Amino acid sequence: RVSAPRPVHLMVPVADRDRMLWLAEKVTELGLGSWRPVMYRRSKGVNPRGEGTTFQQKIRARMAGALEQSRGAWLPVTFPEASIEHAIAGRPPGIAFVLDQGARPLFSALGPAIERARQEKKPVPAITLAVGPEGGFEPNELAALEASGFARVSLASDILRFETAA
Repeated sequence: RVSAPRPVHLMVPVADRDRMLWLAEKVTELGLGSWRPVMYRRSKGVNPRGEGTTFQQKIRARMAGALEQSRGAWLPVTFPEASIEHAIAGRPPGIAFVLDQGARPLFSALGPAIERARQEKKPVPAITLAVGPEGGFEPNELAALEASGFARVSLASDILRFETAA
């Protein structure tokens, strides 16, 4: 018996094929629960984009290889690419963060939620992490995320490439 994957859901930008395949491997190796590519406005200029049914099959094959090599037991759920509105509406219940340079560190925001769950003897809530596209979020995208309960957090003082942040 192997425990279920970590209750972490990533919302990542639709990007070029190679980086999407690389990210699929890493999501699998790290044992995340699920992820969804999001078609942000700045994702539309990426060419060749990693999207569509055929590409989803390549993603699944790459994830299966990563799962076997890492000796994992669970494939992350890969949701089809979606608009930001659909991705927000389809996120799992729990805590939600959006990566934004200059915001408070992720771990300082996450620590109190984990501690609260431990004190109440409850499982750690699911975590959704929204990662922006190259060039960052558009102001209206960031506003939509915040309006739906995403708190701004950062991972580093510098701007990270999306796949590094994810």
